[in-house]
Amino acid sequence: MDTQSSTKISKCSICQHQTNLVCSGCSEDPLDETKMTRYCSRDCQSVDWPLHKRSCQMLRTRKDLYRAGSILQQIFYLCRERLFDILIHRIEYDNNRMLLHPLPAKDFGPAPEDRLFRFPSEQCKTEEDQKALLSYLAFSDLTLSLEHIAEYLLSGIATSILEVPVDLKNHRREVVRTNHLNLRNMERHEVLRVVLKHGGEVYALDIASAQYGYYNPIVVWDEFVDTRVEQFKMMGKVSRFTQITFLLANRQT
Repeated sequence: MDTQSSTKISKCSICQHQTNLVCSGCSEDPLDETKMTRYCSRDCQSVDWPLHKRSCQMLRTRKDLYRAGSILQQIFYLCRERLFDILIHRIEYDNNRMLLHPLPAKDFGPAPEDRLFRFPSEQCKTEEDQKALLSYLAFSDLTLSLEHIAEYLLSGIATSILEVPVDLKNHRREVVRTNHLNLRNMERHEVLRVVLKHGGEVYALDIASAQYGYYNPIVVWDEFVDTRVEQFKMMGKVSRFTQITFLLANRQT
């Protein structure tokens, strides 16, 4: 149990004395930064701990998830920049649409390394444009390159991690290749459905969502389903994360 200073003075949760100390576990809640539990002393915090413990652990786990999502997304962007596989001649901008003009396939060499190119950051107007382009059609990078890192970061805070294939809606922006204007219907997109310890909160983890105009990788699951999911797709095979779910479940018993 620890406390930290806050710039705001308020009442202690136990004795009602004025204090600027808050429970460090509950401060900086990703869903409500104004929500804090205040104590004037370690004695008051100790008195409240039997009642406060459950909610405090839940908030700590929530913060851990948001940190893990941010770390995964940054690693994802770095990997995509180094392994960028679209040779772009130029980019046009039409409102919230990025129109990519790639060079034709006949200009590529036969070896796999011939299909890796420098990321055209100078053609992106904003950091959000860069993130959208890095996320574009990057599903394989998410599932293959980062699954072990995701398992490592999430296994200590989750009871279930499940890959969910989805068709998305309500795009805030769009990235398309001018030579594949109908490619959107062929896109494959999956998110992770993460159930947390200490309360069972459920979240969507989508580190490649910037291509659709969503830059935060963590979203409350019900909100994600209500606002972004057009339909769920059938899973073609048992994924590694499906297996992790069973391992985590067995670990809890």
